[in-house]
Amino acid sequence: MARSALDEMSESGAFIRSPSTFRSFISRDPNSTFPAEPGRYHLYISYACPWASRCLAYLKIKGLDKAIDFTSVKPIWERTKESDEHMGWVFPDTETEQSRAAPDHINRAKTIRALYELASENYSGKYTVPDAL
Repeated sequence: MARSALDEMSESGAFIRSPSTFRSFISRDPNSTFPAEPGRYHLYISYACPWASRCLAYLKIKGLDKAIDFTSVKPIWERTKESDEHMGWVFPDTETEQSRAAPDHINRAKTIRALYELASENYSGKYTVPDAL
């Protein structure tokens, strides 16, 4: 697994993932900022990412897969922009290009990086999955 410059290792060598900039909670309270409503949320994952795989398992275990759909990126990193050397999660161009991965039909993004930049014009953190918009 590749590490971000924002991630760290503990003294014992354990991987410490840096906290996400976009951290909010879905609530049963209909007046909350993020109420639990079927069809309102979409999850972006990579089957190659252990954290994203846990989120997908959680959706199944809790029965949330009926309310929250998801799209998977390709399982390997590629360049995310022609203008720099950043490597990250990329969506396939077609449904058949990569098994179990699909183009982003929600936001039409080509990369996870593009989703973060769509959410925050001045974003400067890491571009990671899982990612929910």
